Amino acid sequence: MRMKNNDELRPGYNLQVSSENQFAVNYSVSQAPADTSAFPQHLKKIEERGKKYIPNNYVGDGGYGSEENYYYLKKLKTKSYLKYNTFSSELKLNTKDIFSKDNMQYDRENDCFICPAGKKIKYIRDSITITGRGYESKTKVYECHDCQGCMHAEKCNKSKDIKVLKIRPQLEKYKQQTKNNLISKKGVKLRKKRGPEIESFFGDLKMNQNYRRLRLRGLIKAQLELGYHCIAYNLRKLHAIELKRATVTA
Repeated sequence: MRMKNNDELRPGYNLQVSSENQFAVNYSVSQAPADTSAFPQHLKKIEERGKKYIPNNYVGDGGYGSEENYYYLKKLKTKSYLKYNTFSSELKLNTKDIFSKDNMQYDRENDCFICPAGKKIKYIRDSITITGRGYESKTKVYECHDCQGCMHAEKCNKSKDIKVLKIRPQLEKYKQQTKNNLISKKGVKLRKKRGPEIESFFGDLKMNQNYRRLRLRGLIKAQLELGYHCIAYNLRKLHAIELKRATVTA
């Protein structure tokens, strides 16, 4: 997989850690190149531990927001606060793009979009994709065959061919639900908490413990190694809390 620091293509593992009150409560190691595809396995590990370990809410950055991941959270009855990749830009009023599908007028009766030039982008067909884990997603494909000579063609249509829009209805539904969660009072509070909540773990490992790469090879050994570090981190955290409590009491 590609390394974050220098973009080199090297053998590696994707480490996932979940935390609550800055204690590591779940971890997983996979060979999935992206957090989006590593998350289902990470979530499954929580589910396998038992119902009482399933969280009521799950917070994550834009690297985790996908239709499949929203589906699994819904299946576990866990409220989603996973950002999707365009969430932050949608909150900025000055980034409104009139050529984006989200800002185009939609004609529900005829199932088509109306572009800024007033031309119809019509529904053509469905496309089905299946992930490596077997999750099936439907995409609706819309096309406009009347772009030639349009004054907006250069800005609206990035390809030299016809204008194409691809809409994933279920994903759009999940995104709207998640957005409502994220902009709520609770959502704002959880978003502010996410950084120090989980980044403290990786910051401690990399900076305080000078731990920047796995020592053991093989997926099973790598999982064991990360598990030891999670235990050690939790013990250090607990010790610091107890030490502070003892100091205050004394």
